[in-house]
Amino acid sequence: MELILQISVVLEMLFVNLCTAHICCKKKYATYKVIGILVVFTAVFLAGSLYFLSITNGFGKEKGIFVLFGFLYFPLLKLLYDEKLNRILEIACSAWIYTMIVLSMSVYFGKLFPHLNYYVVGFIFQTVIYLIATPLFWRFIKLKLVYILQNIPKQDNKLLRAESFLWFLTAVVVYLTSVIWNNSYLNLLALLCIAGDAFLSYYLLHSVVKNMKNVENLKSIAYQDSLTGAKNRISLFQDIDRKIEQKQTFVLLFLDLDKFKGVNDQYGHLAGDNYLCSFTNRMQEILANRQADFYRVAGDEFICIIPSEQEEEILEKLELERWECFEVPFLGVSYGSAHYPEDSKSLYGLISIADHKMYEEKSKKG
Repeated sequence: MELILQISVVLEMLFVNLCTAHICCKKKYATYKVIGILVVFTAVFLAGSLYFLSITNGFGKEKGIFVLFGFLYFPLLKLLYDEKLNRILEIACSAWIYTMIVLSMSVYFGKLFPHLNYYVVGFIFQTVIYLIATPLFWRFIKLKLVYILQNIPKQDNKLLRAESFLWFLTAVVVYLTSVIWNNSYLNLLALLCIAGDAFLSYYLLHSVVKNMKNVENLKSIAYQDSLTGAKNRISLFQDIDRKIEQKQTFVLLFLDLDKFKGVNDQYGHLAGDNYLCSFTNRMQEILANRQADFYRVAGDEFICIIPSEQEEEILEKLELERWECFEVPFLGVSYGSAHYPEDSKSLYGLISIADHKMYEEKSKKG
């Protein structure tokens, strides 16, 4: 009975670990083939483990040491999944840390009820924990850890791998010292592991945050106009491509400030810069909460992308706008519109049509 319960504990741990790898890694083969190979290997693995216990007089039988034989699965996982061995190790160590913690909790919980069967209580507790916590753990692994592994800079990947192994070692050492051997040297090793984990975690977090800030700064430089803070031409191309791929309908407004050269000539270029910034700020206020985007594409030329159903409302607001936010007299703005996909199905076609209509309006003003 005790042997059956011990095997059941190991099978639960294996199931959680293998499912975690299956969820996070790309398969090389069909799912049924992967599952079949894992089942056959697990049967051989259990038979070998039991044979090892029999010839070693039950070494580790009551201590759960033989769960560490799970290292034998790594070559098989590399064969079944299209991932680098480092990636598999990082994911597997994260899963192993989780199952080792649950195992340690189960052992502690079983010892709280000396009048009951230790193995039965521990197995039931472990099963309940897995049923409650494992779906949340898998969600975290799939949404958070895999994303980090895919996007973390190369220089930090080795550090993350070292941290994963150290956390795994910590989980094993803590389990051995607290549940099996009460040894002062092992207690010291556990404390050193925890200290190392804390240092690496802090350093890695600092490095990741620093790199994220650098990326955000680069994005700001690449996708924003440095003077006005509006989106730039690169952002326009990306946003339009995405809308076209998603088959969204929209209106492209091409706006050009009237007689802007006169502002620079009469009031100076600093006043001209403030003129552009004031126009941008007011346009962004007009478009706020309307799912519209505003771009500066040239000196005094702007483009606005608005949902088709909001065209009439926004154009009416532009007609009624008094433009009182300028330090110098506002000389007006001309604009033309093009509809996707009715007028054109390409960005350049839409800009050409809207630009032509804008110049027609500007010519009417004289």
